[in-house]
Amino acid sequence: MVEPQKAATATDKAEIEHLKLLIAKLRRMQFSRRSEEPDRQIEQLELRLEELRADEGCANAL
Repeated sequence: MVEPQKAATATDKAEIEHLKLLIAKLRRMQFSRRSEEPDRQIEQLELRLEELRADEGCANAL
């Protein structure tokens, strides 16, 4: 794997961890106050997380 790909993979992994933490935080917020906003944010973050995981899988295949 070339250096730029390693850097991109490391960045993606960091973003994945960040998104996981945000999703967990928003899920906790759902139970403290009922609102559609956290639900929408969770959906958007989960979609981004899926995209990053797919990209990471493609990068690992190379």
